[in-house]
Amino acid sequence: DLIAATAPDTVATRLAAELPEGLEPLSATEISTTAPSIDAGIAAFVYDVDLSSLDTPPAAATVAAAIARFDGAATFPVQKRGKTGPRTVDARSFVRALSITAPQRVRVELTVGPKGTLRPATLVGELLGIPDDLVPTLRVHKVATRLHTVDRAPALTP
Repeated sequence: DLIAATAPDTVATRLAAELPEGLEPLSATEISTTAPSIDAGIAAFVYDVDLSSLDTPPAAATVAAAIARFDGAATFPVQKRGKTGPRTVDARSFVRALSITAPQRVRVELTVGPKGTLRPATLVGELLGIPDDLVPTLRVHKVATRLHTVDRAPALTP
């Protein structure tokens, strides 16, 4: 139970007893309840979007041309659906990187910020002209979380 205030060493010991063999906590530090959320330290997410789930996946040349078109565009408008309804945003402001990593697989690195982020399937769907009803069938795999560098991260004070 982690409801009551507990010394960091005690938390580490209890956690170690619950982890599978081969995993162990290296250290534990108390973080103030007023410290920024861990979400504040997230800079971007990296996803792989699998196009092979489509009945007719686009040809590799089509995907490569679409990525080249994106890379060369000053802006790339995309419809983003949010709590207040759909709105058009410039995908260029969210995309850090876009590439083909394997046949029928596109890697997308999307920033996270005060304006939120963009769904990777939404971007790839717009990029390749995939009909809206097929975009949800794309398999999306989160492959990494990028954190802000130390000099940009919010301070976590004990």
